[in-house]
Amino acid sequence: MPKRKRKRGIFKKEFKRQLRYGITAAIGFLIAYAWKQPLLRFFQALSEKIVNSTISYEVDIVAALIITVLGVVGIIFLTRWLK
Repeated sequence: MPKRKRKRGIFKKEFKRQLRYGITAAIGFLIAYAWKQPLLRFFQALSEKIVNSTISYEVDIVAALIITVLGVVGIIFLTRWLK
């Protein structure tokens, strides 16, 4: 019996840990979704100034590139910081 209780305790602890990760990820996605439109508008306005054009696909491409570069730099920074 003690071995079974120990396994149940380990499972319960791991389950709670994974549940925390899942809830944290869900909240993170919700926050990202809330910020999606304001950030997209900001980077599109910035792209219009950089490209000096209002052609939709050019502005979208430049905005996507800016967001991608900032995202990659952020991932690299966080990866090194969390090591």
